[in-house]
Amino acid sequence: MACTRTARKSPLPTAMLLLALTASAHAGHFTVSPVRVSLDGQARTELLTVTNRSAKTIQLQIQPTAWAQTPDGRDALTPTQELLAFPTLFELAPGAHRIVRVGTLHAPSEQEQSFRLLITELPDADALQSTNAISMRLRLSVPVFLTPRGAQPAPELVPPQVAGGQARAALRNPGTAHTKARAVRLVAEGADGHVLFEQALSAWYVLAASERVYAVNLPPDACAAVRRLVLSVETGDAVLRTTTSGPFDCLGAP
Repeated sequence: MACTRTARKSPLPTAMLLLALTASAHAGHFTVSPVRVSLDGQARTELLTVTNRSAKTIQLQIQPTAWAQTPDGRDALTPTQELLAFPTLFELAPGAHRIVRVGTLHAPSEQEQSFRLLITELPDADALQSTNAISMRLRLSVPVFLTPRGAQPAPELVPPQVAGGQARAALRNPGTAHTKARAVRLVAEGADGHVLFEQALSAWYVLAASERVYAVNLPPDACAAVRRLVLSVETGDAVLRTTTSGPFDCLGAP
């Protein structure tokens, strides 16, 4: 098995396009900018702009939560008082915007702390009073990071292993700051190197001192012929790649 890391540079026009597309997030009736909040020892507050894009007055609720991750990559959010937001409940007229202050009174610890700010559109009075209406609660979740000086991610791949026809691999981050996978792909190759099977996997954040485990069921008609599994992960500035050679345990493949 082998693991490699390749530096990756994005062309300026592409980077500018991505910036334009991600400058604000929207959830139907409202938008939020910026889409991510970065705090540190010098800047412990930041301002968000929430804008009502609808033709009606809306009411919004803001809830700070602590953000952790389970090994399978699910987000675990719990209410917290370590992250503050003001105001936490307000109305916005059509086309209006409101500045929300986000911050913390705590200094950064040795490891980056991760939060999510939940911004939820509450159902209006008419929807609450109607017995036939379906209440849709639109929500945006804004990541917030409190990062100590010198904190860095350290993404590394755990090579794929196969048991019972299922390939399992992981993206680990033993570093002190988060990393974000932009693309994840598992490729199964035959003896002559041709691709028998490939699958794009969920790309998401991996927080500091966390990992994301990937489990993929190999097709029964291809599993026995697989001689190499290649897992690749694109982050912001690099491509990580790891390989495992077979044959593999396909007994009990689904």
